[in-house]
Amino acid sequence: MITQLWGVPVYKQSTNQTLSTFSDKELDILKTTREEDENAKDTRQNHPTHTEVIKTNGNILTKPGLERVNSLIETHAEKYAREVICMKQDIKQTSSWFTVANKGDWHRPHIHRHTLFSICYYPKAYSGNLILTAPHSKNSFQQDYFLGLEYTEYNAYNCQTWSIPITSGDIVIFPGSVMHGASENESEKERWMIGANYWVSGTLSFIDELDTITI
Repeated sequence: MITQLWGVPVYKQSTNQTLSTFSDKELDILKTTREEDENAKDTRQNHPTHTEVIKTNGNILTKPGLERVNSLIETHAEKYAREVICMKQDIKQTSSWFTVANKGDWHRPHIHRHTLFSICYYPKAYSGNLILTAPHSKNSFQQDYFLGLEYTEYNAYNCQTWSIPITSGDIVIFPGSVMHGASENESEKERWMIGANYWVSGTLSFIDELDTITI
């Protein structure tokens, strides 16, 4: 499903790939990585209510044993690139990580720099929303004229923030420049998210060799 949010294409797809479908080896890799990650340890000890971000040098999905999980994410990344952006150039996964939110944890709003689009895959989620914020906090009718309109109801065009309910198996894709965060996890169960950023790979050009770049 594609939601045109302020003219920004936001992709959401439900899959049957929940944490219960992960192999013992896949689960062990993620759990061990979480235990060893210093950033996650610091969050648990010094920043209660903040979602743990397990960075692992920004390449968790390249770990041997997570090929199946990476393939799932790559499949949806290709679909977004070819069917939504309709781009010809290749795409390249530039970073990947995962997060864990305990009850009461939330994830602060942020953007992803040097990113064409980002993927959030939730193998385990029983509570919470992914919250997107309009560019410059302006909805579709405030981009050129900051009008103080009153609305009878909020929708994807006139809102300044948009909440996407998430559940186990969901995949959401959006441009990396969009401000996003996650609401509080109200469930007794942890909320797990595996994320990945993508960039373009290939030759980009407008007119001639003077404005051409190969990445």
